[in-house]
Amino acid sequence: MNNPKFNLNFALWMGVLGGIYVFLYCISPLASYGVMYATYIAFPIYFNGGAKKDEFFNYAFSSILGVLWGIVFLQGIEILSSLGISSELSQALAVCILTTICASLHLIILDRTFFNKLPAIFGAIAATFSTGGEKAIPLMITLFLGVALAYISAYALNILDSEGNWKFKKESTESE
Repeated sequence: MNNPKFNLNFALWMGVLGGIYVFLYCISPLASYGVMYATYIAFPIYFNGGAKKDEFFNYAFSSILGVLWGIVFLQGIEILSSLGISSELSQALAVCILTTICASLHLIILDRTFFNKLPAIFGAIAATFSTGGEKAIPLMITLFLGVALAYISAYALNILDSEGNWKFKKESTESE
């Protein structure tokens, strides 16, 4: 939307929510795992996918499953390397083979399930790569929270009118 007032209020809404989220995350046990950045992998994937209410669990569950795929990718690389294949070729082969399997599975067989959002799966695979396959549970929780933060952020579209006014703002009447 190209309305400065709307965009400013939407940005304010997201900024306040983001600040609250970061504060709560930092005082939670999750902070000690150092994976808060994964919030901002999941957030834009769901948000740019339209942040549709009925697809929340698709993105959340696909993100969680993506962590498991990330571990499979890392194991595939390790297995190929243990066979004496160079690191570069092991990575390339594992990514080629496992991407084909993963994409086919989720786009064809699981396309009508909660596990059908390939961008969320690959975002989670990238996050898993960044941890070397460690911290899987905190990473899954954080990715889920990133989707939830995007969902709540998108709620502003329901509480802002097209002019950028807050809908819950008290309307003045002539009798006042």
